Amino acid sequence: MEPWDGPASIAFTDGRYIGAVLDRNGLRPSRYYLTTDNRVIMASEVGVLPVAPEMVKEKGRLQPGRMFLIDFEQGRMIPDEELKQQFSSRHPYAKWLDRHRIDLTDLVPQAPVPPDHKETLLARMRTFGYTVETLQFMLLPLVQEKRDPIGSMGNDSTLACLSDQPRLIYDYFKQLFAQVTNPAIDSIREDLIMSLECYIGPEKNLLCPTEEHCCRLKVTNPILLDEELIAIREMKQVGWQATTLDITFQKDEGELGLLTALHRLCREAEAAV
Repeated sequence: MEPWDGPASIAFTDGRYIGAVLDRNGLRPSRYYLTTDNRVIMASEVGVLPVAPEMVKEKGRLQPGRMFLIDFEQGRMIPDEELKQQFSSRHPYAKWLDRHRIDLTDLVPQAPVPPDHKETLLARMRTFGYTVETLQFMLLPLVQEKRDPIGSMGNDSTLACLSDQPRLIYDYFKQLFAQVTNPAIDSIREDLIMSLECYIGPEKNLLCPTEEHCCRLKVTNPILLDEELIAIREMKQVGWQATTLDITFQKDEGELGLLTALHRLCREAEAAV
C-alpha cells in the first residue's frame, strides 16, 4: 500500500497463511488475542468474542504499516520484522536501484531553460480556470507566508452544470455521499508518513521481480516544471523514448470535436506504446 492509502485494515488468506496488514497511517484499529488453547482472534475492537482473561497468552495491536501473519504449517505467528527481512533479502534490491534508477534531478541541468512568456501569463491563467479568489485565498498564502491556506468549508457557488461561467472539467464531478470522517492529517504526520515522489516509466510483472523492474524515473512530485518536462522529452537512456501527443482540438467543432480528439488521442497513445 502507498503511504497515502487508507484508512484500511486488510485481511487475507490462501489456505496456508492467514494475516492482515494495516495502512501506514494506522488510522484503522486491529487488535488480536493469542490464547492458551492456540486460538488467534483478531478484530477491529477488543471484546468481539468473549475470552476469559486467564486464557490470554499474548495480546497486541497491529501497528501502522505492520503485517500480522499466521503460518498454519509451522503453527506459529510470524513477527513483522522476520517477515519483511525474509522478503527484502531475496534479491539485491539496493544494488538494482543504484544501477538502474534514474533521478529527474540529474537530467534537468542538461535541458535548456525555456523563456518566460510573461506577456501570455494572464491568458494562460484564464485558460486553466484561475480566478481572483484562487489568487487571493489559495496562492498568496502559499507564496507570501509559506503556509497552507485556511478558509471556510462552505461553498455556495453555482453547480458547474447550472453555471453560466466557464468551469473546469473536474468541477462537474461531485461526491454523492457524505465522506466518512477520519482523524485529521496534520503537517507533522504528513512529513513523517506521506510523500509526493512518483516513479514513472515502463512497468514489469509485479509478481516476478527482476533487475529491469528498477529502470524507472524518480520524480520528486507530480507537478513538473517546464525544464523538467523538457528533460523527460529529451531522455537518451536505453529503453526510454518520449512522445508528445497533441490534446487540443478546434473550439468551433464543439462536442463532436472533443469526442473525435479523445478517440484520436487514445489511438496515438496506443501506437506510441
